[in-house]
Amino acid sequence: MQNDKTNYIQLLVREFGKLVDLPTGFEDRIQSVSRVLEAPRSSYIEFPGEAKDGYLWYIVNGFAHSLVLDKYHHTSISLYLWKKNDIIANPQAIAYNSLREHSIQLLEDSTLICIPNRAMQTILNEWPLLQKLLIEFSIQCQHQLTEHTLSLAESAEYRVRYLLKKFPGIHYRISQTHLAHYLGMGRSTFNFWTSKISKEK
Repeated sequence: MQNDKTNYIQLLVREFGKLVDLPTGFEDRIQSVSRVLEAPRSSYIEFPGEAKDGYLWYIVNGFAHSLVLDKYHHTSISLYLWKKNDIIANPQAIAYNSLREHSIQLLEDSTLICIPNRAMQTILNEWPLLQKLLIEFSIQCQHQLTEHTLSLAESAEYRVRYLLKKFPGIHYRISQTHLAHYLGMGRSTFNFWTSKISKEK
């Protein structure tokens, strides 16, 4: 298990390294403050709450989505879809101790690395140059949210085609109810278009 964790941490550090130059000792520090979580599909790994109780997550394998509560309609809205090698972070919570508003649910059996927000705050304070990570996390989240929001204004066919192009084969792995919810349509509509598109190949 320790060897697996070491390999997972190396993958995570590689993703960090794509965003910012990492200082000597960073990998060892991440190794010391992180843990591996293996959890089944449909599990919630995080709920809204105080910043200190949250985590930075790295998906070793699996899928997840982030949801926010629609207080007016008393239902959840799926805002982000996360896949293998994605880093799920809340930069506002880490930087400003702001409340976390999202829940995170796994969409299939998954393996993740989790790092407490408090540990990330300590690491960023020790290596101020790593503050750039928070900017990069914010940009990535905003880009995905904008992309998703714009797609919701398009036709159901467009939304399904876009999803299948971005995540090939995802409809064979993930509950179609969840995917339809993410795309803002009913399951029957989603099934119709996935079936139609599959027959084109």
